[in-house]
Amino acid sequence: MAEKAGLIFYLQPIGRIDEKILRLTSQILAGAFGAETRVLPSVKIKKDFPETGSYDAYGLAQAVHGQLRPDSDGIVRGIILGITASGRFYSFDPKTGRYDGPLDGYAAINGAVAIITLATYYDYRDEAETKDLAESELGNLILHETGHIFGATHCGEYCLMRSNGSPLTRFILPKNRPREYCQSCAEKIQRNLQERTRYAAK
Repeated sequence: MAEKAGLIFYLQPIGRIDEKILRLTSQILAGAFGAETRVLPSVKIKKDFPETGSYDAYGLAQAVHGQLRPDSDGIVRGIILGITASGRFYSFDPKTGRYDGPLDGYAAINGAVAIITLATYYDYRDEAETKDLAESELGNLILHETGHIFGATHCGEYCLMRSNGSPLTRFILPKNRPREYCQSCAEKIQRNLQERTRYAAK
């Protein structure tokens, strides 16, 4: 998967994010996609549900996407990844008229923006355990959401694209969680990556 991509991943901290997390994120993206990463200045984005300190996932993704700027020819070529350690995500389901969640991450299929939160880890573990757990699970979370950006939907196989269910399931059997894409998802992501690379080179 580590084919050199002409794409740029912009990392958008939402609030304060540990520098080590940003470095690890850059390493994960470089290792998986050969991508260059650039860290943007941190921004504060108002929470949609102040009483619970939570975000509407779609609204937050749109706010983060607004940080992308077009190139001199007017085309937006980058991918932006928003990262927060404060606030969980909820996604509105028009079929039920309710919000689903909490979610660890959100991304539209074939989109240009993904968002992830580490709040689940910080809320349910003591400080000594939190950083180790967040760092160990960071790769899974990033690669799952960026997998959506590169065209992969949720997968029924033993695969990184398998739906995670509740974020708390991450704490139950972390050693048994998939750490790689299945062959089908890997091929789909690779094709999408190649197409985006060609587009970025225009």
